[in-house]
Amino acid sequence: MISPDPEIAKRLQGLLANHQAERDGWTSPEGQGLLRRAWETFAAAAREHFSGTLAGKLAARCGMDAAGGAMSMAALWHGAAFLGIDADAGRIKRHIRAGFCDYLVTDFREAVRILRSAVHAGRPVSVGLHADPSSVLAEMIRWGVVPDLLIDSSPANAPLLLELKRSGSTLLYE
Repeated sequence: MISPDPEIAKRLQGLLANHQAERDGWTSPEGQGLLRRAWETFAAAAREHFSGTLAGKLAARCGMDAAGGAMSMAALWHGAAFLGIDADAGRIKRHIRAGFCDYLVTDFREAVRILRSAVHAGRPVSVGLHADPSSVLAEMIRWGVVPDLLIDSSPANAPLLLELKRSGSTLLYE
Protein backbone atom coordinates (compact mmCIF):
# COMPACT_ATOMS: atom_id res chain seq x y z
CA MET A 1 0.00 0.00 0.00
CA ILE A 2 1.28 3.43 -0.90
CA SER A 3 1.34 5.99 1.90
CA PRO A 4 2.92 9.43 1.73
CA ASP A 5 3.59 9.54 5.46
CA PRO A 6 6.30 7.24 6.89
CA GLU A 7 4.56 7.23 10.30
CA ILE A 8 1.37 5.94 8.69
CA ALA A 9 3.29 3.28 6.78
CA LYS A 10 5.00 2.24 10.03
CA ARG A 11 1.66 2.05 11.87
CA LEU A 12 0.14 -0.06 9.08
CA GLN A 13 3.10 -2.41 9.07
CA GLY A 14 2.80 -2.82 12.85
CA LEU A 15 -0.94 -3.39 12.67
CA LEU A 16 -0.66 -5.98 9.95
CA ALA A 17 2.10 -7.76 11.85
CA ASN A 18 -0.18 -8.28 14.84
CA HIS A 19 -1.77 -11.69 15.08
CA GLN A 20 -5.30 -10.30 15.50
CA ALA A 21 -5.05 -8.51 12.15
CA GLU A 22 -3.88 -11.75 10.58
CA ARG A 23 -6.73 -13.72 12.19
CA ASP A 24 -9.22 -11.09 11.01
CA GLY A 25 -7.97 -11.41 7.42
CA TRP A 26 -6.32 -8.00 6.99
CA THR A 27 -3.10 -9.60 5.71
CA SER A 28 -4.95 -11.48 2.94
CA PRO A 29 -5.13 -10.08 -0.60
CA GLU A 30 -8.84 -9.32 -0.02
CA GLY A 31 -8.11 -7.44 3.22
CA GLN A 32 -5.28 -5.51 1.59
CA GLY A 33 -7.60 -4.68 -1.32
CA LEU A 34 -10.23 -3.28 1.08
CA LEU A 35 -7.59 -1.13 2.77
CA ARG A 36 -6.23 0.11 -0.56
CA ARG A 37 -9.71 1.01 -1.87
CA ALA A 38 -10.57 2.81 1.38
CA TRP A 39 -7.28 4.73 1.23
CA GLU A 40 -7.95 5.74 -2.38
CA THR A 41 -11.57 6.69 -1.64
CA PHE A 42 -10.53 9.07 1.13
CA ALA A 43 -7.60 10.42 -0.90
CA ALA A 44 -9.95 11.23 -3.80
CA ALA A 45 -12.50 12.86 -1.45
CA ALA A 46 -9.75 14.95 0.16
CA ARG A 47 -8.53 16.14 -3.26
CA GLU A 48 -11.99 16.83 -4.69
CA HIS A 49 -13.76 18.38 -1.72
CA PHE A 50 -11.27 19.46 0.98
CA SER A 51 -8.16 21.00 -0.61
CA GLY A 52 -6.22 17.75 -0.30
CA THR A 53 -6.58 17.00 3.41
CA LEU A 54 -9.09 15.47 5.79
CA ALA A 55 -7.36 16.79 8.92
CA GLY A 56 -10.00 18.37 11.14
CA LYS A 57 -12.83 16.74 9.19
CA LEU A 58 -15.49 14.33 10.42
CA ALA A 59 -16.23 11.20 8.39
CA ALA A 60 -19.04 8.80 9.29
CA ARG A 61 -20.04 5.39 7.96
CA CYS A 62 -23.08 3.29 8.67
CA GLY A 63 -21.76 -0.23 9.22
CA MET A 64 -18.54 -1.54 10.72
CA ASP A 65 -18.21 -4.67 8.63
CA ALA A 66 -14.83 -5.36 7.00
CA ALA A 67 -15.25 -2.39 4.64
CA GLY A 68 -16.16 -0.21 7.63
CA GLY A 69 -12.98 -1.28 9.43
CA ALA A 70 -10.95 -0.41 6.34
CA MET A 71 -12.72 2.98 6.13
CA SER A 72 -11.96 3.58 9.80
CA MET A 73 -8.26 2.93 9.27
CA ALA A 74 -8.12 4.97 6.06
CA ALA A 75 -9.81 7.93 7.77
CA LEU A 76 -7.15 7.81 10.47
CA TRP A 77 -4.39 7.70 7.85
CA HIS A 78 -5.86 10.82 6.27
CA GLY A 79 -6.09 12.65 9.60
CA ALA A 80 -9.90 12.58 9.94
CA ALA A 81 -12.10 11.91 12.92
CA PHE A 82 -14.22 8.85 12.07
CA LEU A 83 -17.56 7.63 13.40
CA GLY A 84 -18.50 4.06 12.54
CA ILE A 85 -22.08 3.18 13.48
CA ASP A 86 -23.16 -0.43 13.83
CA ALA A 87 -25.90 -2.31 15.68
CA ASP A 88 -23.46 -5.22 16.13
CA ALA A 89 -20.94 -4.40 18.88
CA GLY A 90 -18.91 -7.48 17.95
CA ARG A 91 -17.89 -5.92 14.64
CA ILE A 92 -16.62 -2.81 16.38
CA LYS A 93 -14.78 -4.86 19.03
CA ARG A 94 -13.02 -6.83 16.29
CA HIS A 95 -11.68 -3.61 14.77
CA ILE A 96 -10.58 -2.32 18.16
CA ARG A 97 -8.65 -5.55 18.83
CA ALA A 98 -6.95 -5.25 15.44
CA GLY A 99 -6.06 -1.59 16.12
CA PHE A 100 -8.30 -0.16 13.40
CA CYS A 101 -10.68 1.64 15.78
CA ASP A 102 -9.88 3.58 18.95
CA TYR A 103 -13.12 3.58 20.97
CA LEU A 104 -16.36 1.67 21.38
CA VAL A 105 -19.17 3.76 22.86
CA THR A 106 -22.89 3.15 23.29
CA ASP A 107 -24.00 6.75 23.75
CA PHE A 108 -24.32 9.21 20.87
CA ARG A 109 -23.44 12.15 23.12
CA GLU A 110 -20.21 10.47 24.22
CA ALA A 111 -19.27 9.79 20.59
CA VAL A 112 -19.94 13.44 19.69
CA ARG A 113 -17.83 14.64 22.65
CA ILE A 114 -14.84 12.54 21.56
CA LEU A 115 -15.21 13.47 17.90
CA ARG A 116 -15.69 17.21 18.45
CA SER A 117 -12.57 17.30 20.60
CA ALA A 118 -10.57 15.51 17.91
CA VAL A 119 -11.92 17.68 15.08
CA HIS A 120 -11.16 20.84 17.05
CA ALA A 121 -7.61 19.63 17.75
CA GLY A 122 -7.16 18.41 14.16
CA ARG A 123 -6.16 14.95 15.35
CA PRO A 124 -7.36 11.64 13.94
CA VAL A 125 -9.56 9.37 16.04
CA SER A 126 -11.91 6.51 15.27
CA VAL A 127 -15.06 5.94 17.34
CA GLY A 128 -17.30 2.93 16.94
CA LEU A 129 -20.84 3.66 18.10
CA HIS A 130 -22.92 0.62 18.99
CA ALA A 131 -26.38 1.78 17.92
CA ASP A 132 -28.94 1.56 15.13
CA PRO A 133 -27.50 3.55 12.19
CA SER A 134 -30.87 5.02 11.12
CA SER A 135 -31.52 6.26 14.65
CA VAL A 136 -28.07 7.85 14.81
CA LEU A 137 -28.52 9.60 11.46
CA ALA A 138 -31.80 11.04 12.75
CA GLU A 139 -30.05 12.09 15.96
CA MET A 140 -27.32 13.81 13.93
CA ILE A 141 -29.96 15.85 12.16
CA ARG A 142 -31.66 16.81 15.45
CA TRP A 143 -28.35 17.80 17.07
CA GLY A 144 -26.96 19.55 13.99
CA VAL A 145 -24.00 17.15 13.79
CA VAL A 146 -23.10 17.25 10.10
CA PRO A 147 -20.28 14.93 9.01
CA ASP A 148 -18.03 16.36 6.33
CA LEU A 149 -18.07 12.93 4.65
CA LEU A 150 -20.86 10.40 5.00
CA ILE A 151 -20.69 6.84 3.67
CA ASP A 152 -23.86 4.73 3.57
CA SER A 153 -25.35 2.63 0.82
CA SER A 154 -28.57 1.61 2.60
CA PRO A 155 -31.66 2.61 0.62
CA ALA A 156 -33.60 2.72 3.90
CA ASN A 157 -31.46 5.67 5.03
CA ALA A 158 -31.87 7.68 1.81
CA PRO A 159 -34.17 10.40 3.24
CA LEU A 160 -31.84 10.96 6.22
CA LEU A 161 -28.79 11.02 3.96
CA LEU A 162 -30.40 13.62 1.71
CA GLU A 163 -31.21 15.78 4.74
CA LEU A 164 -27.58 15.58 5.89
CA LYS A 165 -26.42 16.35 2.34
CA ARG A 166 -28.63 19.47 2.31
CA SER A 167 -26.96 20.42 5.61
CA GLY A 168 -23.49 20.19 4.06
CA SER A 169 -22.34 16.55 4.15
CA THR A 170 -20.54 15.13 1.15
CA LEU A 171 -22.02 11.72 0.43
CA LEU A 172 -19.75 8.92 -0.72
CA TYR A 173 -21.15 5.70 -2.12
CA GLU A 174 -19.30 2.41 -2.11
